[in-house]
Amino acid sequence: MSKITVADLAKRMEVSEKKLIELEEENGQLKDRISKLENRPDAIDDAPKKEPKKAPKKKAEKAAGGAGHYMIATFKKEIKDQVKIELAKIEFDISDDDEKMSKKIYDTYKEFVNNNTFGSMEEACKAFPEFWTNLQAKAKAKAEAAEAKKMAKKVDEDAPAETDEIEILTIDELKKLKLKPNTEKVGVFWDEDNVCHVTGPLANKDEDTTEVTFQGKTYNIGDDTFRVYSEFGAAANREAYFLGFAGIGPFAKMKISVE
Repeated sequence: MSKITVADLAKRMEVSEKKLIELEEENGQLKDRISKLENRPDAIDDAPKKEPKKAPKKKAEKAAGGAGHYMIATFKKEIKDQVKIELAKIEFDISDDDEKMSKKIYDTYKEFVNNNTFGSMEEACKAFPEFWTNLQAKAKAKAEAAEAKKMAKKVDEDAPAETDEIEILTIDELKKLKLKPNTEKVGVFWDEDNVCHVTGPLANKDEDTTEVTFQGKTYNIGDDTFRVYSEFGAAANREAYFLGFAGIGPFAKMKISVE
């Protein structure tokens, strides 16, 4: 290892001082250039910029009071107490005695608030009574309509049953009555004067039938019962083709001879 002399150290110091002077000169020149560029009217700042941090969004208000969108996430007791006091100011009282009704009011209030846009609890409370009144009116009207429907049904049930009994009459007796056809049962009529259902002679599978042409169609008429069948009615299951009675209803103009 070579021995470092004082002369060597002095020489190194001289070189370092020279380099320091050169760096200072270069540093000064750079400062001058930067200054000139900054003062130019068309200067462009091409230095990388840090984007400012975005302020965190404020959560929608979840409790009573304050600014923003007034909402209720958890309806705590203290918030209910505030709402009760605020509603009392406009003469909308919530009774603690009726727990079921008070719960219904609070639940409705929470839903009302969260489904609308209010800036504060005070604003929401001012609008709530009208909403509640309209809601109650609709509920009352719906209940009354349901009750009216129920009563109407009960009246119908208590009225004399139109289909409980069917009075069997002769053809001549049927002709004397003011009849209204029963759309559910062929050959059954409603007697408006006597308020009951009536029909003609019952089927007799052993009776003979006579073929009759009426309004361009062929029918088979029971010789004893005057029951009207389609032209296929001569078959064993003739009642499947039963259409009514000759001289009555749709066959009123069908000419028959009653002995």
